[in-house]
Amino acid sequence: MKRFLLIASAMVMLFSTVWPQATDTGTVNGSVTLNGAPLSNASVVLSSSGNSGYTGKATTDANGNFTIADAPVGTVEAKAYDAQGAFLVSGTVILSKAGDVVSIPLNATR
Repeated sequence: MKRFLLIASAMVMLFSTVWPQATDTGTVNGSVTLNGAPLSNASVVLSSSGNSGYTGKATTDANGNFTIADAPVGTVEAKAYDAQGAFLVSGTVILSKAGDVVSIPLNATR
């Protein structure tokens, strides 16, 4: 019986380190506007204050909308850049729990 428990304990430890732990994520939807008009082809970069290794990226569609589906729970910052790479605007939003879907408007002016 001791041998079985030892083997079972070793296997549990092995599998808990081999498979990556699931992270809690949510979805950030948003829109980018420039002087009130939807901005297509803008780059949106998402970073997390709680996960320095995370970077999410998206490009806005013809209506200026974007979605990033793998954002970690916590405070995230979205930064928008125009098609030439110039910074436009940023904003923050909080994902409270796994599965949250939040929206952030990024309204730039020049």
